[in-house]
Amino acid sequence: MSKCDFIGLAGDLAGDNSQAIQGDETKRICEVCKSYPCFCDIVKGCCQHYLGDRFKTVKLSSIIPQNERQANLLNKLKADYKKSYYLSGDFGCGKTHFLAGVYKQCLWKAPYNTKFFTALKLAEDLKEAEFKNDIEFVFEGLRDTKFSFFDDMDKIKVSEYALQNLFSFFDFYYRNKKHMFITSNLSILDFGKKFGASLARRIEETCEVVSF
Repeated sequence: MSKCDFIGLAGDLAGDNSQAIQGDETKRICEVCKSYPCFCDIVKGCCQHYLGDRFKTVKLSSIIPQNERQANLLNKLKADYKKSYYLSGDFGCGKTHFLAGVYKQCLWKAPYNTKFFTALKLAEDLKEAEFKNDIEFVFEGLRDTKFSFFDDMDKIKVSEYALQNLFSFFDFYYRNKKHMFITSNLSILDFGKKFGASLARRIEETCEVVSF
């Protein structure tokens, strides 16, 4: 697997990590995941790159719910983590813990079909689409994606043109029945006020909305 292939499949992983799995030491079958290339390295590398030190070790089994809503959500996720959710709540309420736990689960099951978006990364993609006047190139990288994660979506800053593309972006997920996991400090109502009621409705039609 080439560096370019790895970055494309795993979702813009840092160069140092992608180089590490190309050495001779990875040519043997991994004793843990029984695979080559080693899924363990991919999972560890992605978690470190996207989740950072604070959340990289989070697992669904390690999450301690703080209230009944979180307990109900945790039970649902343990039973079936493949559903779509929009989690809203104040900073520090535990949204990213849940996102990190599900992200790691999906990454382990489908490392080449799981993608992580920060608000900055999505804004950059939409800005490039605006520059090219073509949203389709963004979709091309999502055709084979099964699971996508969007952290702190309320922090995204987009132009009026990019806002139109943002609706097209989430409409693509809706029409293709793809899994989404979104966190935001804004309730879905306030999200609609900021980004448009039509976009909020599309997310509601795709995701179960949970307020923390």
